[in-house]
Amino acid sequence: MSTLKNKSGLTEAEVQSGMEFADAAQYLAGGRASERARDLSREVLRGNMEGDEAVEILLAEVLALQAESE
Repeated sequence: MSTLKNKSGLTEAEVQSGMEFADAAQYLAGGRASERARDLSREVLRGNMEGDEAVEILLAEVLALQAESE
């Protein structure tokens, strides 16, 4: 795994708790994040990447898939 970018990264138990909370909130809102978005979220919570990096990665992947389908 990559080195910590955010030294205040959470423990695995805290990451799990945060993901469960996010799942519940998304369910109540009528949706669910993709597995890739969830993986990136875990990396942010662990402190392995910054949030803006995760968003850039996910957007690039979505745009690449969109370009392939055209």
